[in-house]
Amino acid sequence: MRRTERGELRPRRTITAIILTASAALALAQAPPGPDGFPLTIESLRDELENFAYELAEAYYALDAYGEEVDTGPIYEKYAFLDDPVLVDWLRSLEKDGRLDSRSCRLLARDLEGNLLWFPIEEFYYDYLSTEASGVIEVGGDEFMYRELDDIIFREDGREMRRELWEAKRGFIVGELNPRLAEIVEAMRRESRRLGYADFADFYARTHGRDFGRLAADCIYLLGATRGMYETLATERVRAVFPDLALEEVRSYDRGQLWRTDGYDRYFTAERLIPLMLEFTEGLGIDFTALGNVSLDAENRPEKEPRAACWPMRVPEDIRVLVKPTGGFTDYETLFHELGHALHFAYTDPELPYEFRLLGDDAVTETYAFTLENVFENPLFLELAVGMTDEEEMRRFRREQLFAEVSSLRGYCTSFLYEMVLHGVEADPLESYVELVDWAGVWSRTAQEYDTGVYLTNEDFYTTNYLYAWMLEAVIRRELVRRFGDDWWREPAAGDFFQGLWSRGYLLTPEEIAVELGHAELSPVPLLERLLAEDEATRPGD
Repeated sequence: MRRTERGELRPRRTITAIILTASAALALAQAPPGPDGFPLTIESLRDELENFAYELAEAYYALDAYGEEVDTGPIYEKYAFLDDPVLVDWLRSLEKDGRLDSRSCRLLARDLEGNLLWFPIEEFYYDYLSTEASGVIEVGGDEFMYRELDDIIFREDGREMRRELWEAKRGFIVGELNPRLAEIVEAMRRESRRLGYADFADFYARTHGRDFGRLAADCIYLLGATRGMYETLATERVRAVFPDLALEEVRSYDRGQLWRTDGYDRYFTAERLIPLMLEFTEGLGIDFTALGNVSLDAENRPEKEPRAACWPMRVPEDIRVLVKPTGGFTDYETLFHELGHALHFAYTDPELPYEFRLLGDDAVTETYAFTLENVFENPLFLELAVGMTDEEEMRRFRREQLFAEVSSLRGYCTSFLYEMVLHGVEADPLESYVELVDWAGVWSRTAQEYDTGVYLTNEDFYTTNYLYAWMLEAVIRRELVRRFGDDWWREPAAGDFFQGLWSRGYLLTPEEIAVELGHAELSPVPLLERLLAEDEATRPGD
C-alpha cells in the first residue's frame, strides 16, 4: 500500500496488473485471427462471410436445382473460425471506437451470431432437407417424389384420389419430417439460450430489429379487418368450384382446387411466359437479356424443387432464378415474383459493402418481388399485355386472385402468431396450433389435418419478411400510380424509379423506404385500403 498526497491508503499497482490490464485492452482492440493465422480486417471478414455464404448457396442450389445429395460438413469445417463469439465482441468494440458504422456492425454481428446458432444445428437441418428432397411416396402402386405431391394433388380432379395422395403425404410428414423439424426447433431454442437470449423468438427479434409486439398487433388487426371479406370470398369460391359441398365440408386436399386458374390457361401458355417477361422489362426500359448477371433455369425436372426461387449467389454479379413450369397462371405469377428479387440483386451497387448487398432486411427484396408479381392485378396490364379484354372475365379473374391473396395474407399472419408461440412459449405445439388456427381461420379441420402443419411453418420467422413486404408493396404501388399512371409498367421512368431503389441494395429498412416515400410510418392501413378497394371493384353484380 502507498499513501496519496491526502494521506489515504491506496493499493499499489503492480507491474503484473498493469500488463494484464493493457493486454486485455489490446485484446479487445485486436482482431481475432483468420484462417491464415493473421488478424482479420473488416474487409477480410466481409470476404470470408461472403465466400462462406457462396459455398453454402452452391451446395443448396444443387440440392434445389438437381436434387443432388450435398454434404455441407466440409464447408462448415472450412469456415469454423467464423463460429467464434470473439468476432462479435471485436465488431462491437470497433463500433464503440467509431471505426465501424453502427448499421454495418449490426448486420455483420447478426450474420456472425446466426453462424453461432446454426453451426451446431447444421446436421439436423441437413438431415431434414435431405429427407425432404429424396422422399419417395407410394400410392396405389405408383411412386411419387414427395416434392411433387403438392402440385399433383393441386392438379388432380378426382376427390378420392386427392384424398389418397394427401393421406400418403401426411404419413410422410408426420412420420419423417415432423420429428426432424421438432429436433430443429428444440435445437434453436437451446442454442439461442446458450447465446444469452431467452429463446429463438427473442434471438430473431433482437438481431433483426423486429418489434414482434407491434407486428403481432398488426396481424391481429388484419385478421379482424379481413375476416368478413375472406368468408365472403371463400364462400363464393366453394360455391363455384364445389357446388355440392358446404364451406365446412371442404378438406385440406380440396382447398388447392380453389386456387386453380385452369379457365384462364389460354392467356398463360408456356410459350408466352418468357416473351411476356421480356416485354414487361422492356417497357420499364430494361434489356433483361443484356444484363449478363442473371441466369434463368426454367427446365422441368422431377428432382427440382417445385417452389420457385432466386439465388443471389454473389451480388450483383451472379444471380440465378429457378422456376419449374407446370403450365398456367402460377408459372407467370412465380416468375414475376422471382424477377423482382433478381432485378433487385442485379442492380445493387457493386461498391456497397457486403452487408448492404446481401445481409439486410429481406422484407425489402420481398417487397420488390411482390410489386412485380402483383402487376397481374392491374386491369390495364391484364387487358393490354395479357390480352384479357372481356370485362366480366377479368372481374372474375381479379376476384379469384383477391381470394388467393387474402388467403395467403391471413395464412402468414396466423403462421407468425403461431411461430411466436412455437419458439417463445414451452407449450404443446399441436395444442397451440389447433387453438390459433381455429381462432383465425374460416375452415373446419379434422384432427388429422392439424398435425401436417404443426411444424411445417416458416420456422425461422421468414414470415415477418412477407408481412412487412405486403405493407410496403401497397405504399410503392400507390407511388407508382401517382407518379407514372395506371400503366406505369410501360414507362421507362418507372424503371428508373425502381433502379434507384434496387441500387441501394439493403441500405434502407422497409420503414425508412416508407418514410422516404412520404408516409409517417410503415402501417397495415394502405394494404387494407388496397384490399378493400379491390373487393369493391370486383364484387359480382346482382
